Amino acid sequence: MCTGPLKKICHWGPLTALGIIKIITLMTIHCSRQWWPPQESFWAAANFCLFFFLSGSTLFHFISAISEGPGFLPLKWMPDKATDVQFLQYCTVCQGYKAPRSHHCRKCGRCVMKMDHHCPWINNCVGHFNHGHFTAFLASAVSGCFVSTIILISWVVTVLSLKPISFPPPSVLTLVLVVFTIGLSIGVVLTVGMLLYFQMTAILKNRTEIEDWILEKAHYRRLGTGTKFVHPYSKGWFFNMKQVLTWDCSPIGDGIHWSVIDDCDQYTLTREQLAQKMDKRRRARRYRIIEPSSGSWLPIRYGFGVLCHPPYTDETRIKLNLGDIVIVTRWRRYWLFGEKEQKTVGDVPVKRIFSLFVKSQRSYDDEFAQVSNFHGVGDPVLFDSRFRQPLNKNPYTLIASAAEYVPGSQITVTISGSPFKGFFLQARDADTNAWIGSWAQTPNTNTHPEQGLLHRYRSKRIRNILVGLGGTSGIMKNYLLDS
Repeated sequence: MCTGPLKKICHWGPLTALGIIKIITLMTIHCSRQWWPPQESFWAAANFCLFFFLSGSTLFHFISAISEGPGFLPLKWMPDKATDVQFLQYCTVCQGYKAPRSHHCRKCGRCVMKMDHHCPWINNCVGHFNHGHFTAFLASAVSGCFVSTIILISWVVTVLSLKPISFPPPSVLTLVLVVFTIGLSIGVVLTVGMLLYFQMTAILKNRTEIEDWILEKAHYRRLGTGTKFVHPYSKGWFFNMKQVLTWDCSPIGDGIHWSVIDDCDQYTLTREQLAQKMDKRRRARRYRIIEPSSGSWLPIRYGFGVLCHPPYTDETRIKLNLGDIVIVTRWRRYWLFGEKEQKTVGDVPVKRIFSLFVKSQRSYDDEFAQVSNFHGVGDPVLFDSRFRQPLNKNPYTLIASAAEYVPGSQITVTISGSPFKGFFLQARDADTNAWIGSWAQTPNTNTHPEQGLLHRYRSKRIRNILVGLGGTSGIMKNYLLDS
């Protein structure tokens, strides 16, 4: 078992990358010495040394990107000013707040400074401290494989030509290995070259892969409003480049405090993240599982549609049992994205496993709503479990002043659309499942006991509307009765 510094390398990603580097290096050196011996001329020696330098640089920056690491926030980290925590997200795993541009990596198990992405090839995150080494590794690999491709193809052309060669004829095995290595080199040039292009674009804009997604959602949130969200960290391509690409690949700054443009502050981006999280909570729906799921990567039992449309992500598939609670945040035709809640133990907060799971016929509900037509196009159709009335035909528009009910607070609901006979509004505690809160009488409403209301209009059509699904405080449900 690998321990210490070798622990990160003993993984399929780094071992595969090292194997590719070794094969390309050895075969290229072998062919270069036969095709253009370095002792013959200055240019031959320069060609040999150039490839040797690029191969060594690739290996050096690859190991450095792994060993240096992205830089992790200290556990239980807090900002210098205690009042600034209102602008930051809290990490329940690290038991601390996330600094600006920091994100929690579930694979590394820590909050990463200026996290770009988790790279399986280095078995580590790309972040603040190793971004320069990672970019240099990509550039060295692409350049070295480009030179390797030229050398190997020239060697094959020389061997297959009718002219006499100055070295012993190679065996069939050697010829096959060289052709295979050419394929590897061309593959690295194309795939890693594209990744290098994306990395350089991100560096020149001073954005990470995660921040690109945040900015895209910020733009979408402001469509039609006439306002525009400005990325606070981009101060010109030359300044942006110097933040990452230095001579020794060491970054500028401490990974917590950042230089921002005018009219922005350290928490401009984090405030936008909090607003997006709130929007996400409003969209989320909480369900109780009524059909178990194995969490298999090959869900054959759900049909070829599910099997042939796997999500393009390495997220784990959740194993679900009867009675499990899941919070769904995104719906796809065959898959649901969300999190699974674990039971609270003592004072330990509810643990949530973020992942995805297969949609299956009648696999979950939330006491009053259940998903029925899972394999249709678009979002699932919600049904009231007692009256089976589809929500997608609902003629009402309902706007709530808040997405969550907090004990002691007040929520105002405005309903518009077709005439209706009445409605029901209450909040349910997410932990105890008990009804909480009370109705505040308004001049244009009359209150009736819940049981009497349901009994009186049991023959009427009742439409289930999910206004907001609370995080820790409660779940709000609303029922409209039309005559």
